Amino acid sequence: RRDMVLACQRSALIEALLNACRNVPFYRAFAIDERTICTDPYGVLRNLPAIDKTVLAKHADLFVSDLIDEAVSFKNRTSGSTGVPLTTFHDVGSLVHEAACFRRAYTACPMKPGDRMARLVTDQSRPPWQRQLQLFYGPLDVAVINLHDSNGAIRKESIKRTLDWAPRGLIGNPSDLLIFATETEGLKIDGLGYVLTGGEVLTPNAKCALEKRLNVPVFDTYSMKEVAPVAWQCEAGRLHVDDDRICMETPGGGNYGEIRIYELRGRTQPLLRYRTGDFGKFVSWEALACPCGRALGTLEEFEGRRRGFIVLNDQSLFSPKPLKLFLTELPLDGWQINQAVSGRLEVLLDPSAGYDLALAKERVRSWFLAHLPGRVCVEVKCCKSSKFLRTGPKLQIMNLEAYCT
Repeated sequence: RRDMVLACQRSALIEALLNACRNVPFYRAFAIDERTICTDPYGVLRNLPAIDKTVLAKHADLFVSDLIDEAVSFKNRTSGSTGVPLTTFHDVGSLVHEAACFRRAYTACPMKPGDRMARLVTDQSRPPWQRQLQLFYGPLDVAVINLHDSNGAIRKESIKRTLDWAPRGLIGNPSDLLIFATETEGLKIDGLGYVLTGGEVLTPNAKCALEKRLNVPVFDTYSMKEVAPVAWQCEAGRLHVDDDRICMETPGGGNYGEIRIYELRGRTQPLLRYRTGDFGKFVSWEALACPCGRALGTLEEFEGRRRGFIVLNDQSLFSPKPLKLFLTELPLDGWQINQAVSGRLEVLLDPSAGYDLALAKERVRSWFLAHLPGRVCVEVKCCKSSKFLRTGPKLQIMNLEAYCT
């Protein structure tokens, strides 16, 4: 089985490299010999320059294939949780492989075809409660619960409706899951059997706290909109990487460090040697086989992402997504939100040339105060991005672990 996985990976890598070097301006500029790609694809891959979100955001057109077909391609905008929002391009083929990855992940948790699934989102454009039918793993009856609500009354009603509906599974990103757990503390959730994190791996303390509050097991998935699912948790509690769809490396051939991934199935915007900004250690199946029996590599020592939500004065949680989207629309070269104590925010701005500093500070402060529920202290400062905190991603919001402990 492992031989089949590696053969599939090599074939997909050769095809991805040939497509990129023929049709994508950034990779075509290296004029790599196609015979070398076919004989030594891994060597070619290792010699390509690593790119990150900043490069992709500034030079997006260089990474889009000349063969882009609007009939089979679509755009996807990231949330900007790292302070660098992106517009990425995908195609139907990559979407099929994404669905296949989710099906693998879902088989590792207690999900069954036909389950009722509550999906938590924070989206101003969605209604408070909405039913859908999804076909990732057999037909799933899905209720989409929108937690975006400035006064909380509509959110409480949506959560009550969800409890009455009695879902068997719950999926959402860490901030939305913690909001749900906080709002339902002390309430009985009939029939709930499992929780899936939607893309962000929880820190160990946050995961423990969430399992304790909801009294069900939590299964992690690690993904990003640039390349969709990256790793998912099996029954043995380890994060598996789909080696036939993604190549992964960490420094020194398996040491702890920044994770780099190579997306093998996307044709519209292939990302080779992509720096994720997350840290862990990739371990091949040959070095450490998983007791679950799957012949896939694993991501070890991955502590999860430590960003996600704002804690208000009353200890309630607020998703920062509306704030992030507002900041990304302003003429700023950089921005950062910091929170050290509940109910108090520090917003750092690096205005673009010609943007009045006083106007920038007043506009951001007044907008934050108008959209944050309750009494919150907001301090806005203007400085160069070089002065921003370097303890992690640009967006440093009070982390899950701090809140749960």
